[in-house]
Amino acid sequence: MSSTDSIGGVQETRAQAYARSLEVWGQWLRQWRRTGAPRALHAALACKQIASERFGAWRAELRADRSARQSMRAARTERVLDQMLVQIRDDEKAIELVRGLAVDNLTGALADDQEVPSGSRNTRPAFLDG
Repeated sequence: MSSTDSIGGVQETRAQAYARSLEVWGQWLRQWRRTGAPRALHAALACKQIASERFGAWRAELRADRSARQSMRAARTERVLDQMLVQIRDDEKAIELVRGLAVDNLTGALADDQEVPSGSRNTRPAFLDG
């Protein structure tokens, strides 16, 4: 989280600044209700304006943090998807290699079959002719 001005040497977050401005606004409103003094009303209205500005800054910071988290999440998801695509390509290459070997083996077996004379397949063993 970002920080705003330092108070007493300690950095204050935007959320803390907003909370502090709400507290001061409330104090001036209570003062105005008790006294009815125009000065207290003017101070309360100024504090309300400051509080709304600090609220806007805090909300913008929250949106920026959320956007940064979403960007990081998207980058991680994209990296995972890239890894999955690489794995899929590797698997496809392996499948094509296996198909190629199977086709080569089948072609080789068919070629071996064609080398055997067709008459020799139908010949009966000599011991059966007896």
